[in-house]
Parts: sequence; structure tokens; C-alpha cells
Amino acid sequence: MGVGSITLLSTGSVLCDSEQKPPVPNSLTTSRTVTSDDPALNPSPAIKEDSTSPETTDSSALARLKSGLNDIQKKISEFEAPSITISPETFGLPPHFLDWVDKIRAEVSFAPGSVADEIWQESHDPQRNPEIMKDARVWIGNEISLEEQEFTRNRRVFTKKSLARYLGVREDEIDERDIPTIAVAGSGGGYRAMLGTTGYFKAMKQAGLFDCVTYMAGTTFPTLKLR
Repeated sequence: MGVGSITLLSTGSVLCDSEQKPPVPNSLTTSRTVTSDDPALNPSPAIKEDSTSPETTDSSALARLKSGLNDIQKKISEFEAPSITISPETFGLPPHFLDWVDKIRAEVSFAPGSVADEIWQESHDPQRNPEIMKDARVWIGNEISLEEQEFTRNRRVFTKKSLARYLGVREDEIDERDIPTIAVAGSGGGYRAMLGTTGYFKAMKQAGLFDCVTYMAGTTFPTLKLR
């Protein structure tokens, strides 16, 4: 049996020729000898696909997550917070500041006997506030009502004396036409506004200016002091 030869074309085809039929010269052929170790004859084995199922992967990820959370919980339980003592002195407040705050809270809590409860009870007392028994009405017109004109005339006599004392002059030195009409108003805001309005009224009374006022008005809680 004659010796055979194997040649490879660039197209990847394998041709077998015997010595009775010598190979036809071709510019596209190669003279490389193919052996049993040639990669063309022994291709690399295919990469094995991962046989791990999605359920197994999810279970593994969940286990790692649980383990991480357990580690965090253990570290938190072992953590000891520093001991910090906060007192009014820490912020430069008086030593009994918190006691004062508790006392104010008790007074404005509407508890029986508190200042808030006393104000509420008095506001519904017709003997102290007879105006609550009257029907209020609004004047609609282009001029001041007759009742208002009478009130301002009577009030001006009183404010003239108070203004003279406040200015430190004799009453006859004040012309009635120069007497100002002073009005004081308190805005809303709860107990803070009520206490603030009370403080202003007290300071005006001590200074002698409160009796010079003709009108007073307010909204919400400051109205509790306008009586």
C-alpha cells in the first residue's frame, strides 16, 4: 500500500491523494504536515455550562444577606454609647429652667385651678363680662355712628388727663385738638401671643401710657386680655 499524503487548503477542506495521482500545484495549498496533535483535527472541548440552577443561586445570595445582617446586628448589640449628661447648665440656662418650663406648662394646660382654666371660666361669667349677654352688631355707613362719637368725646376727657401726666405738663397746656387717638392691637399666636400682649400692657401701665389709649383690638388669645 502506497504512502498517502494529506494537504490542507486555505478553505479548510482536507484532500487525500494517492501517489498514483500526484497533487496538482495550487497557489492556495500549504505544505504544512498535519499530525494527530493538530488543533484542526482535535478542537478544544466545549466549555461546560454552569449547571447551577437559578433557585440555588438565589438561595446562596439570600444566605449571604442573612449572614451580613446577623453580623451587623451583633456589632450593634455590642456597641456601647458614650455616657453624656445634658443639663440646663450645658446650654448656659439657669439651674431651675426646666422646673420653670414645667410650671408654665401646668398653668396653660386648662387643668382645674390653672391660669388658663381661670381665664376660661371668667370669660363666660356674665357678671364680670356683661357684654357677652348683648347681641353684637356691625355699623355699616360712611360716617361714625352716634354711639361711637359719644364714646370718643367722653374718652378724650380721660385721655387728656392721662396724656398730661405722661408728658409731665399741666392739663390746660394741652389743646384738645392735639390729643392723639392711640390704638393698641395684639396679633394671634396662642399662649405666647397672650403672654406677650400681657407684658406690653403691663409695661404701658407702669409707664403711664396705657390710660392714653382709646382703642384696643386683638385676635385669638390676646383677646382674653382685652376686658
